[in-house]
Amino acid sequence: MIISNPGFGVIGAGAASAGTPAPATPQFYRPAEERGIWQRSYDGTERTSKWTFSGNLTRSSYDVVFAGPDAWEVRYPLSEPANPLRYGFSTRFSVLLNDNSDTALEGKDLAEVRLVISDDRVPPDYQVPPATPDKPHLVLGWVARYQDNKLLILPLDSTETPSDRFATLSGSPRGNWFHFGLSLSPGNPWQYFMYESSRNGSSLRPIRTGVSTPVNTLCIRSMTPAKETHFSYLEVVAPHEVFSHRLTPEDDGATFYFPWGYDSGSGLILPDTELPPGFSVTSLAETFVYPSILLENNNMTFITVSGDPTSGNKTGSGKQWITHVGNKIWNIR
Repeated sequence: MIISNPGFGVIGAGAASAGTPAPATPQFYRPAEERGIWQRSYDGTERTSKWTFSGNLTRSSYDVVFAGPDAWEVRYPLSEPANPLRYGFSTRFSVLLNDNSDTALEGKDLAEVRLVISDDRVPPDYQVPPATPDKPHLVLGWVARYQDNKLLILPLDSTETPSDRFATLSGSPRGNWFHFGLSLSPGNPWQYFMYESSRNGSSLRPIRTGVSTPVNTLCIRSMTPAKETHFSYLEVVAPHEVFSHRLTPEDDGATFYFPWGYDSGSGLILPDTELPPGFSVTSLAETFVYPSILLENNNMTFITVSGDPTSGNKTGSGKQWITHVGNKIWNIR
């Protein structure tokens, strides 16, 4: 967990008198993580990160362009604290595919997302398929294949169209920006294809593969690419913890930030403690992020936006004010 003091001031407040401690400033909490972003500015500068590009590459004002038929690859090596199976993992990117015709794309694997996980990083209670001599590598990911006028999102190394595909996007992919990604929740055996930054289609388990890519390195690539493949944005989120925080009296006025890439397994615990009336914190969650707001036990009550009292737990995106109004009653707005 990262804790910072943003230095919020009090408008109109003068300096504290000699011998009088200054009022405590609210804390700002966010989960510990690795977040790598690549983005290109109009002036040709690029946001610094660990992303690397290989292939027949040119750079334009806002994007990079790979020229087919040469294979291309984009990589991001994860740092040591990252453990996707234990803490979760997310990536998203903006890609545009172009060619002379839809026929030129038929049957091609236009993009693959691969993240090989080292077997020594598999948690003890996490079920994965056993390694075999021809498929020793544990991998997350998917492949985008254009087939029969549809862009199919399939399990890696598929030789045919399976019924348990991730998703199907109808129509021609040529000349359109797609916002794709991959998401894995902490401790969850199911991985998800991401479309427009949210989960889309069926979930699938990690698989074994015979294709060797660097361990603990995200690889986005194509061996049979379109004539042009453009990237304008790349982001990877590798949490270093499942963020869970039990509120204490010292948290009064604090903000808890839940950035994109975090699952509902993260959240706040409201304690079975008679905190002062007016004690309040803010939960600030990005779109598609739903942190849990958990009651420590049933000896407490929520008053929700609708005004109905409940003793159940809550999740919610966006900005929420969580206020203790007394008698172990919490108001959420």
